[in-house]
Amino acid sequence: LGSLGDLAYQRTNGNPFHVLCFIEAIKRQRLLNYDASSSSWTYDLDMIQKETKLSTSLATLIAKKIDHLDRQTKDVLKVAALLGSAFTKECICHLTSDYAEAGKSLATCLRSAVDARFIEERRDGYYQFTHDKLQAAFEEMMEESEQHM
Repeated sequence: LGSLGDLAYQRTNGNPFHVLCFIEAIKRQRLLNYDASSSSWTYDLDMIQKETKLSTSLATLIAKKIDHLDRQTKDVLKVAALLGSAFTKECICHLTSDYAEAGKSLATCLRSAVDARFIEERRDGYYQFTHDKLQAAFEEMMEESEQHM
């Protein structure tokens, strides 16, 4: 392989969503860094190849991304996933009424999820998952947590 682009393509089969997850994962692992002084990206291709060989499945990349969210934001997204691909803040508020007492506001949870690109806020006031695989992952998490109750 001659470049990071070639490796990203190989690991993701060129799927744009998977490429984004791959790039975010190597940035989070500090394998890809922006050098402000030279206005360029730096990386060690051999290290990226070695570190990503074991974790290139989309499920693994999504799970690692979800792990970086706090518990309350995960809980909000699990409830949201059960509502479908799009939902309103008001609907989530009714279903997660205990978040006001828990110390982190629903607005803060939603902002964290938007910033992490799990959901996006639409002009019509709805939020929606940025990919159906993300929604499915949170649905599955909700089902697993219900089984342990």
